[in-house]
Amino acid sequence: MASTKWETLKDLRQRKVDHAQALLLETEKRKKEAVQSLNQVLGYIKEYRAQIKADENATVSVTNLSRSRHFLQQLIQSSAQQENLCIQLTYQAQQDQAELMRCRADLKAIEKLDEKDRQLERKKIAEQEAKDLDELARSQFLGNLHPQG
Repeated sequence: MASTKWETLKDLRQRKVDHAQALLLETEKRKKEAVQSLNQVLGYIKEYRAQIKADENATVSVTNLSRSRHFLQQLIQSSAQQENLCIQLTYQAQQDQAELMRCRADLKAIEKLDEKDRQLERKKIAEQEAKDLDELARSQFLGNLHPQG
């Protein structure tokens, strides 16, 4: 039958769609985690800035104040890295989304070709059945005109 030749292609395309979808979901998960981590680091930065400001007004040793400022710088560097990671993952998610859409379009095209083949096959069968019925009716008609006997 015509559709069996498409089944393997449809199965392969469906696997590609499933794989692309899994990649997109994984990228989105990683992006969400990176955004949460960035927000957490930004929260720490805010807290440390407030703490340093309070320490500057209080009688805190220069050593402790220096450590706090150094740690704040590390947090700022960490936030910059997290921000870059978020940007990379956003770009990757866009690429994954485009790939998923392409894979879905490929699958849809294969499904349309399969359906077109099925329609052609049904048309051929209907035409053959009509031809067979016409031939049967013709032979019965001719048989009735010339009875054997």
